[in-house]
Amino acid sequence: MAYGTGYEAMIVMNDLFKLAGTPAKNTSTSVPVQEKVANMYVDYVSSDKHSESAKTNYLLSRYEDTKGKIRMDLRKQFGLDNDDRPTTAKELTDRILSGKYVLPTEKEEELMRNQYYCGWSVMDAIKWRDPAIKEDKDGFKLAETELDSESLKVHDAVMIKDHDTALAAIQAFKDWKPTAKAN
Repeated sequence: MAYGTGYEAMIVMNDLFKLAGTPAKNTSTSVPVQEKVANMYVDYVSSDKHSESAKTNYLLSRYEDTKGKIRMDLRKQFGLDNDDRPTTAKELTDRILSGKYVLPTEKEEELMRNQYYCGWSVMDAIKWRDPAIKEDKDGFKLAETELDSESLKVHDAVMIKDHDTALAAIQAFKDWKPTAKAN
């Protein structure tokens, strides 16, 4: 039973009248609300339209997640974002020995120290990436344009085509690579 219905208000009023010792008048002549809510629930869940919508929403979510991951990988590829930080001592040692890090400038280190005065660690200032990868904003913009063009095709498949075709388009999209190359 849903809150705020006339049926609920009638029950509360009956209880109040019983406490006061005054009999309540029965003014309800309609079908009990509980039956209506139960029928609406069954109709809603068994609806083909709802099931199709749920599948489309699921595929749309998969598409958005895939596009976001590709975009994040492109940002790393073009030197706009750092790689993930090392999470184990062995990984930290391997990264340092292989030279896959960039030390902060004095100005960056001072900024970090001032910004995070209590919880600052020198490890927070290290950029965990290959120093050979230089920031390439122009290359990233070209790759992002290609990504937008390709992702529009996948989005159209999700919104217009059947679900099997849309899923196949999303799975193929996972392996998409831009033609624009990082410097």
